[in-house]
Order: sequence, then structure tokens, then C-alpha cells
Amino acid sequence: MMPHIENRITLGNVLSLMGTIAMFGGLLVSIAVWSGRQDQRIEAAEKMAVETRTTLSGHEGRLRQIEQSSARQDERLTLILDTVREIKGKLERLPHDNSTP
Repeated sequence: MMPHIENRITLGNVLSLMGTIAMFGGLLVSIAVWSGRQDQRIEAAEKMAVETRTTLSGHEGRLRQIEQSSARQDERLTLILDTVREIKGKLERLPHDNSTP
């Protein structure tokens, strides 16, 4: 037995069509909202990347200053040690006077 198809619009056809249209509309709205949120997330990530680059640049500058300061302190310490060695060498070359009270 073959199914019989009638050429008329029934309440079921109308409800089915309305449901399909409503579901399609809901899908479009969901995609639009999701897309908008993705744009916000991308903008937030880009902003965070810029802030991170700025912070990193500041830290690099401070690190260079600390390295330069440390190098200067090392040079000063080396000069002081050289001076102490010179003084020690001169004191060792002086004649020792054992008669001092």
C-alpha cells in the first residue's frame, strides 16, 4: 500500500514550518551572540598582550640598570683590591723596625 499525499496545507504543516523558522532564527541569534563574545575575547587578549609587552619592556630596562650598577660596583671593588694590594706591597718593602715599643 502506497502512502497517500494530499495537496493541502494542514495545521501540522504550518506548525512544522513555524518551528523550523523559529529554530533557524534562534540558531542565527546564537551564532551572532557567540561571534560578538569572540570579538570581545580577542580584543581583551590583544589588550593583555600589549600590557604584557609594556611590562616586559619595563622589566628589561630595570634589569639592564641593575646589571650596569653591578658592573660599576665590581669595577670599584677591583680598584679597591688593587689599591689594598699596592699598600700591602709597599708595607712589605718597608724596613721592619723591631725596636718600637
